[in-house]
Amino acid sequence: DEAFGEGLALAGVVAALKSASPAVVAAMLLPCVRSGAATTEELRGQFGPVVVSILCDVLWLRTVPEKVGLMDDDSSRVLREYIVAATRDHRAVIVLLADRIQLLRKNDQAPMYEQHLRALESLQVFSPLAHALGVGNLLWELE
Repeated sequence: DEAFGEGLALAGVVAALKSASPAVVAAMLLPCVRSGAATTEELRGQFGPVVVSILCDVLWLRTVPEKVGLMDDDSSRVLREYIVAATRDHRAVIVLLADRIQLLRKNDQAPMYEQHLRALESLQVFSPLAHALGVGNLLWELE
């Protein structure tokens, strides 16, 4: 299943950062929840509330950049501050950054316009987030 392969790749990125196991498990389950193969309520009983909380935060955080129309410096700064302030668990931001890395690795499959938008979002929002969290490994790849 494609979601399982994506989950393993995403978990590999998070595990390489030596993140705690709930973040790695949440990363592994994220593509399954996104594809509809599982729901957060189904996973709560099997993996516990911490993993599901991280998953819910990541799912919510993925929608935040779409709400910002203009990716200028001021909007990007406000968005980064909002992401950090509104997230209940910083591990969700780590999983979000790893998810962005995975998306960029497959960027050549997207239309040129989407490639440019993803690149702009990565430079304006996600690279500075990685820098702020001290995740140098992700920072270099995002840039």
